[in-house]
Amino acid sequence: MRDATPAAEPAGETLDLGLALRTLGASARWIVLGVVVGAIAGVAAGFFLVRYQSEGVFALGAVTAREVGPNPPPYPRTFQFTRGMSLQDFKTEYPRLDGERFRAFLEGRKVTIDTPLARTVRILSNADTRTDVLLPLYGTTRADLRELGESTKPTENLALAMRIAGASRDVDEARRITGLLGDFVRETVFASQAQALVARRAEQYAAQRLSYENDILSARFTIGTVNDKIKRLRELRAEFPEASTSGRQVVSTADGGSRYLSPATQIVGMEATVADLS
Repeated sequence: MRDATPAAEPAGETLDLGLALRTLGASARWIVLGVVVGAIAGVAAGFFLVRYQSEGVFALGAVTAREVGPNPPPYPRTFQFTRGMSLQDFKTEYPRLDGERFRAFLEGRKVTIDTPLARTVRILSNADTRTDVLLPLYGTTRADLRELGESTKPTENLALAMRIAGASRDVDEARRITGLLGDFVRETVFASQAQALVARRAEQYAAQRLSYENDILSARFTIGTVNDKIKRLRELRAEFPEASTSGRQVVSTADGGSRYLSPATQIVGMEATVADLS
């Protein structure tokens, strides 16, 4: 007879807890070091990546002011500088709000250009990122037109305001950047509008001056002509003294009828004309 052999146990996976504990014990310092490094990295990321954003809105339309003070005028006067900004004017003004002008604005105010402000200058210098800090707000957008339909399309679309956003890791710094950007927009837009107003007024007054100079030249020519005629009439009066006592009656002086007046009467009228022109 042959001896019976025990059946083989089925193959399976086993876990040696002792070996796992020994492995963890040997790597404990590396695990602790990784946790500490991860915590430091998380704190640093929170410090460097978290930013506060301060926002404001600069209105572009219907800016009015009343004259006030210790000595007010006899009647109240209201000054209205602009009634909004047309898209044509705004498209001309918006590119002026660039990084170089903002840098010059800061230098003019003797503001130190620190890291947050330098970042703002770079954002404004790039036309693609400028809307991150200066976003135009229009009266009607394309989405509004699609929703309202072409039948309600406004006759003139306006740029109503500018949304200003300043970001920094410090709350007060973010507010300071927003305030500086608001002052920058106000001074740039106001200066540009004032220059345009001065240019229009200068052109208007130059045209008026040219018109007045032409009137003066015309009056001087007429005065010279009339004086010559007065001189000739005096000669005629001396040459024909009986004409001064002529009793001819004139019905009308229109269409040259005044020449039938006596020389003395004509001279008086012409002297009055010269006085008016002078």
